[in-house]
Amino acid sequence: MKRVGPTGRPRQRFRLPRGGRRAAWRLVQLRKALAAVAVGIAVWAALAALSPERSAGEQAVVAAGDLPAGHRLTAQDVRVAPVDPASAPRSRTTEPGSVVGQTLGQPVEAGEVFTAARLRPARGLAALPAGRRALHVPVLDAGAVGLVRPGDRVDVIAISAGQTVGSDLLVLSVDPEAESGSGLASGGRAGAGGVVLAATEQDVARIVPASAGGVADGVQLAVKSDK
Repeated sequence: MKRVGPTGRPRQRFRLPRGGRRAAWRLVQLRKALAAVAVGIAVWAALAALSPERSAGEQAVVAAGDLPAGHRLTAQDVRVAPVDPASAPRSRTTEPGSVVGQTLGQPVEAGEVFTAARLRPARGLAALPAGRRALHVPVLDAGAVGLVRPGDRVDVIAISAGQTVGSDLLVLSVDPEAESGSGLASGGRAGAGGVVLAATEQDVARIVPASAGGVADGVQLAVKSDK
């Protein structure tokens, strides 16, 4: 008589694999081991993906496109991209804000990681307005230079002509030699110094000839009030 199951169909006889019960037991244990390995790999992959250190270590700021030397970086020029920590430069950065506003000293290609070697050192000209030139003006009157600080606005007067050759010009920097009284600026004359002004093209054309004279010629500075 055939044995039937609850569904009314004949029951299938369980056949042991070749080798008997011992082989069947080994097969079950192998399947359990493989399942445990698969679960372990899945857990490891999930933890690795969620690890903050791993995520941060695989990202760097790169160029969004090909950029020439002398280009001042904007937010549109940079992006954060995954990199291989083993081959990426150690001086890489993960913060776009650390490179935005800086100037490239060398050209970079799209996808290239930004490093300090690619950026031009700052020259203190971040305050230079668009369309202006940074012009160094030697001034022999150390007292006049001593009155000036970066951020001031000055008029430049040609001494011999008694005429203003530059008006309301922003002071970008003051010679450190003049501030320390070392007298190393402007040909080493004692007390000589100078300032760097943000000048227009027309200002440059007037100031340069006027400032090229000696003590009797040259230029004088008049500091404007902040009010």
